[in-house]
Amino acid sequence: MELRNGILSVGWAEGMSVTEADAVAFIEHAEAICRSTRPPMLVELNEMVTLSSKALNHFAKELNIGALALVGPSPVDKTIADHFTVVHNPPYPSRYFPHRNEALTWLTACLTPV
Repeated sequence: MELRNGILSVGWAEGMSVTEADAVAFIEHAEAICRSTRPPMLVELNEMVTLSSKALNHFAKELNIGALALVGPSPVDKTIADHFTVVHNPPYPSRYFPHRNEALTWLTACLTPV
């Protein structure tokens, strides 16, 4: 996880399954990096296998970000992103992109002037 040019970027390990404990640790790490800001976030799913419902709920309710771009080329990545957006209804704009460059263009437009 790194903050670069105002965008918080994350790349999950390929084929990972994310548990509730992983989500809580992830959110704590994001808060440590971005204590006083709500940056847009780029998440590369990297053909993730599963995310628990409790993990998705934590991301939707506790992640302090301005927007979320979920990136992944596989049909499973798109299914995970769509499920997250529809079922967990995050309070920030959230979109799926098959490619990183499209996601970065959208997130750059989401940056708020300081």
